[in-house]
Amino acid sequence: MVAAFDRSSTGTAAPLLSARRLKGWLLRNESLRGYSLLSPTLLVIFLLMVVPLMAMVVLSFATQQYVTIDYGFSLRNYGTIFEPSSKPAYFLGMPFYLQKPIYLILLLISIVISLTATVV
Repeated sequence: MVAAFDRSSTGTAAPLLSARRLKGWLLRNESLRGYSLLSPTLLVIFLLMVVPLMAMVVLSFATQQYVTIDYGFSLRNYGTIFEPSSKPAYFLGMPFYLQKPIYLILLLISIVISLTATVV
């Protein structure tokens, strides 16, 4: 039977000793134990919420020509929100003098929904 802590072997005592110290330190440190229990949940939250949000932000600054996406930095997507028009489009009786007012309307609706959800 080979002992777990064998001084006669070459160099195996140090890794076994450091693994024991690390395990003992993990068991004594209460906040580290809490984070180790939360780590699978935090990983899922990161993968399912933060990664798609970052992809959406990156794509909002990209330009697209048919099916080709150019990932260079461009504010053209945000410029289309406020592109002026000579004749108004009406939404709920309010005139919008924009080429594509649907973008601004959807932005305003999203802000109203988020504020309502925050207040309630």
